[in-house]
Amino acid sequence: MLASLLVAASPLAASGAGASERNSHRAIDELGSRKNLSNTPTDSSEPRVAVSGNHVYVVWLERLERTAARVLFRASHDGGKSFSGTRVLSPSGGDPRSVNLLALENRVYVAWGDDADDGGMRLRASLDHGSSFGPVRELSEPGNEAFPLLAASGNHVYVAWFRGTGDEAGDLLFRASHDQGKNFGPQLDLNEDNEIGSVDLEARGHNVYLVWDDGFSDDLPAVRFRRSTDKGDTFEPIQRLSLIRSQSTHPRLAVRNDDVYLTWSECEAPSIQCEILFLHSRNEGATFEPPVNVSENPGPSVEPEIAVEHDHVYVTWMDSTPGDFDIFFRKSDDRGRSFEPGLNLSNNPGASFSPRISAQDDFVRVVWQDATGSSPFPFATEVLYRASDDEGDSFAPTVNLSDNPGSSESPQLATCQDGKRVHFVWQDDTPGQFDIFYRRGEAD
Repeated sequence: MLASLLVAASPLAASGAGASERNSHRAIDELGSRKNLSNTPTDSSEPRVAVSGNHVYVVWLERLERTAARVLFRASHDGGKSFSGTRVLSPSGGDPRSVNLLALENRVYVAWGDDADDGGMRLRASLDHGSSFGPVRELSEPGNEAFPLLAASGNHVYVAWFRGTGDEAGDLLFRASHDQGKNFGPQLDLNEDNEIGSVDLEARGHNVYLVWDDGFSDDLPAVRFRRSTDKGDTFEPIQRLSLIRSQSTHPRLAVRNDDVYLTWSECEAPSIQCEILFLHSRNEGATFEPPVNVSENPGPSVEPEIAVEHDHVYVTWMDSTPGDFDIFFRKSDDRGRSFEPGLNLSNNPGASFSPRISAQDDFVRVVWQDATGSSPFPFATEVLYRASDDEGDSFAPTVNLSDNPGSSESPQLATCQDGKRVHFVWQDDTPGQFDIFYRRGEAD
């Protein structure tokens, strides 16, 4: 069995023997009103949110017609109380199909893949908190470019993305800039002709880390890892991190100081029993300790997300052990050496999925999409979340962020550095088409 191959972790409690429910019904965050940031007659999708100090940034795609779309951007400079007007970042006539966003100090980076004939991977940078943007940087030749990932450290900004090549699942491409996105080095192909599934990217100091799965491969998909120690100019050889006879998908990455943390879903072939594995390096990704099974549940456990803060590691995932999928949570207070028993955060009769997690200072927040009360699934889903202000030891009751009659989807969140203010975005079709909604929360 898969569990016999792994370092044992303490069992996960379905209703919480480690992290716990609060006896009090006090909410941690005082929530502001919902704001429709797009409010257009056409569909908007793929919202992303980032925060730097008192500045909040939101980017999304607006679909104009079948072969035309544009990248839209709004900024708040008062902690989300009000937003500037909508800015179009993509050139006219384009067809963006994926977008991402990163904020670091006064800098804002927006990248997208454009499916138009003269498209490719594109990036624009702002050096003044989103008040103005430089020209569009063309990072690739026209092609099937999508799913950009962004990371930054100091003046260095890194972009990784996926390129499809005919019937092949594609290449994992990468470029680095050492002058705040003004110029970029050569394009690198990092997966070396292997196929590509889910990808994650992080940067700390001079180090850049990439993890991915070759999830579309005809063979059993594996989790693979590469690092650069020279600001993305070169990369060390690929490390395979997952077990040989397993199907490994959805890897996620977190980095703090010299520690590199990884998690993914690993299914023992040929069964569909899937567990959430955790891996830790204490030497900047040079070597990794043996994997730990953090789910240890009889039902499939999939799509993990990870966050780290100080010595704390937080993992959340979807788990079907209760029947329908619920959102589970588990924490470590000693940099991943041991994990406390966990908590079923959603614990409701409908399906809960697409979790996202943030951790800043003492605050941990998990947001997800939930179909409880909707019929038929997956229509009329809501965006729910739970918050902790004691490093994940206990959680306040579930809060319905969207609370709309339509379907609320694709939740994202970003938390300010002290953890006391959080910003949520999602797409919602209550107005009659999908619009981008925003809501802020502020802790006492």
